[in-house]
Amino acid sequence: MKRIKIEGMMCDHCVNAVSKALKGIEGISEVNVRLEDKEAVVKGMASEEILKETIEKEGYTVLSIEDIEESGDDKKSGIFSKFFKKK
Repeated sequence: MKRIKIEGMMCDHCVNAVSKALKGIEGISEVNVRLEDKEAVVKGMASEEILKETIEKEGYTVLSIEDIEESGDDKKSGIFSKFFKKK
């Protein structure tokens, strides 16, 4: 997973534009864009260069891209995963 810090997002329209653009990249399986944190977290295989280029084509500035670890909760999947916690 990668965390991308983005400058220039100010509203939900910005979030939707960045999210849609990132989801359009082949190899990306999940996208979570957060306005409050001015960042996007993406899961999948895409180069940092492609991620940066895609976001900047939408008119935003990429400040940084870093690899992050998946937490145990992120690895769970399925419709009921949010209801069950591993003990």
